[in-house]
This record gives sequence, structure tokens and C-alpha cells, in this order.
Amino acid sequence: NVKAAKPGGGSNASANAAARKAFLKLSMLIHPDKLPGHPEATKAFQILVEAFEKLCKGSQPPIATTSKPSGKALARSNEGCYRTKVKCPRCKAPWGESADGNPSFFYNFMMEGLKSFNCSTCLLNFGCVAAEHSCPHCDEFIEYMPDMYHKKVKCGNPSCKKPFGFMLFHATDRALSAALEQIRKDWEKSNSLEQTRSSRDERAARRAGEAPANMDEIAFAIRHRDECPRCGCRFSDRSDEEQFRHLRTCKDKAAHKAHAAKKRQAEAVAQKEEDTKNRQRDVMDSAMLSSGAGVPEKMWSCSLGALKMQCKQHGLPASGNEFALITKLIRKYPDKGDVAIPQNLFSYNEDMLSRMCAANRISLTKLKTREAKVAALEAKRGDAGMGAALLDEPNKRGPHAIQDGVLQEPSAEAKGSSGKAKGQAKSKAA
Repeated sequence: NVKAAKPGGGSNASANAAARKAFLKLSMLIHPDKLPGHPEATKAFQILVEAFEKLCKGSQPPIATTSKPSGKALARSNEGCYRTKVKCPRCKAPWGESADGNPSFFYNFMMEGLKSFNCSTCLLNFGCVAAEHSCPHCDEFIEYMPDMYHKKVKCGNPSCKKPFGFMLFHATDRALSAALEQIRKDWEKSNSLEQTRSSRDERAARRAGEAPANMDEIAFAIRHRDECPRCGCRFSDRSDEEQFRHLRTCKDKAAHKAHAAKKRQAEAVAQKEEDTKNRQRDVMDSAMLSSGAGVPEKMWSCSLGALKMQCKQHGLPASGNEFALITKLIRKYPDKGDVAIPQNLFSYNEDMLSRMCAANRISLTKLKTREAKVAALEAKRGDAGMGAALLDEPNKRGPHAIQDGVLQEPSAEAKGSSGKAKGQAKSKAA
């Protein structure tokens, strides 16, 4: 009906207007809210929406492009593929049920590592790396990584060993674009919080200095801790003197050994959780860059593991620190004029500023100081902030200029005027 409403031989604008009018008329008849309780209402409305979007897209003139397809549509066959079970690693509750309220194509985002989700039962936030995956044939646990999503794999269970793939759900371009935009915003916000937390921890560590070896015992003696660091005995409602006396008389070697073993076990579990969290972040950062949802100039906020993954995908050597890897990778992306520079530049250390410069295609040849890097980033961003003001102070660096993202050396005339000003200041002081 929508296609029949499209007039032949008319302009694209009139064709789209007629199609939209017919779409609105039909949607008023078959919308699920208009047909409560009808089992096929939702499916019929979805078919109508897809038909309308395809019709409008087909009426537009083709745009010449030299880039590769985005891959948003169904890019491969689902033959032999299953919607595998994904469970929360903490409470083992299945993810992706109707109670979660996620559309079916969010399974693609989970399995590609683009997004992490909250468990509807225990509210744990987890992604595909931390989640528990099972074989669709024998329901046994399988090890999963995002690079397996578009491959056929075999179950590792000796009694099964059946091949299977992972389902790729179809979604409209409009739905995918909206979802990817929200994922990009969440990713940038998460990375910003992670950078803020890391900077705060670095500043706190510098202020605190190196802690003494018996810091746990000191904290227990002054009641900053309730658990004895030697035997693990807890003192929740006792006085300071009792905890101090206990520490002086705590000499049970068997209890000390048992508590040390328990502590090592807890540290191993915590380290495993931290490693899983770091791997999930590596996978998410790399997936954002590979999918095109993340701006390449934002790769300064990506983890070292994600940058190494990207180097391997592009056939580049994955050796070096973050700055070296970003310098290699940014050349693989076309310069579209995008800028990804935060506002609070002075809250970042010099290493992070160097990464920002590399990701935003700013040469570091003449940027030798932290202030110079900040000034160059501000100039690239299109404003002159505190970094430029510090560079212009005659008592510090003399008159400098930023041009095309590069710190320029002062001219001979500027040097002469600066030296003359300094001489006048000295004579006045004398």
C-alpha cells in the first residue's frame, strides 16, 4: 500500500511526502497501541516501518563514495548460527531476556564487545569478556572472545564438538545509528571518568609517598581498621586499648599462616576481576575504533591493549608505548578535520598531553614543555587559553606563536623587543 501510494515520475520530495502520508495513515490503523492484545500487531507495524524506510532510501539519488561499506546491514549469512545463551558472571541469570527490555540486535553489540550491560537481577555491569557463554547444542561453558563472532567455531566439550556460529540480528539503519550514537556517548563518558580517576590516584600516590611496610598494623592499632592484619580477628565494638593489646600478644603462627593464605586467595580473586575488567575495556575501545562509531582522534583515551589490537588489525608492529602506537595508527585514518580535545587540559599529565597531540595530528617537534603542548592543543581546538597565556609571559619563554598546530620559534624582531623589555625592567629595578 505504501509503495502504491508513491506517484510515478514525480520528484523525490513529492514521492517521499506521498509515501509518508500513506505510512502515517496505515500506522494509525495497525499500531500496537491501536490493537491491544492482537498477537501480530507489533510484527505488522515493524514490517510497515521497514518498508517505509526502504522506500524512502530507494527514492534518494545514489551518492558516489570510495569508502568501504559500513556493514550496518545484515552482512553475512546466519546459516548454522544460533542466538547463544549469555549469563551474568555473578548470579548466573540469563542476559537478553524479554524482562531486560533490550531489542534483539543488542545481541550484536554484546558479542562484538561494543557495549556492556547491567544484569537485571544483581545489577552487575558486564560485557562479553566477563559474561558466561554456552554451546547451543550441549549447553556447556565455552570460552568466548569478540573475534569469534563472525566465525564458525567448534564446541570444546569432547562429547559434543559440534560446529556453530553466532546469530547476527538485522536492524534498520535508523535504529542502528541511534544505538551507536548512544554507545559512543557512553564510551566517551566512561573513558573520561576513567582518566579522571587515574589522574586522581596518581596525585594521591605522589602526596602520600611510599607507605611503610607495617602500615596495616599501624592502622589497626589506631582503630582505622577492625581486622587484625596478622590473624584476621575482627574487633568491631572494642576499645583502642583492646586492639593494641591484641596486636602485642598476637603470636599464633597457625592463625597467621591461615590468614595469609586467605588473604592471598582474596587478592588472586580481586586481581582476576581486575584483569577481566581491563580486557573488557581493551575489547570495547578496539571495537569502537573498528566499527567507526568512535572518532579516531579520541584514541588518546584508549588503553594500551586496545591500541595493540588495532595495530595488529592494520598490520602494524604492536611494540612501543601508547604515544608510539597512536603515532602509527592515526596515519591509517583519513583526516576529516575532527578534533577530540577536552577542556581541562591542565588536569592531564604530560604523557597524556603527548598522546592527545599525536591523536589530533599535532607535531611534537618543537613542543618541549607541558605549557607548549597545552597551547598547541588549545590552538587546534580553536581557542587561546591558559597555555597560550603562559607561553606569552616574557619572563618564561618569550613571544611564541602557534601556527597549524606547531609551536613557532619567535622571530628576531620579537626576540629583540623581548630583550629590550627585559633590559628596561632590570634598569628600573636597579
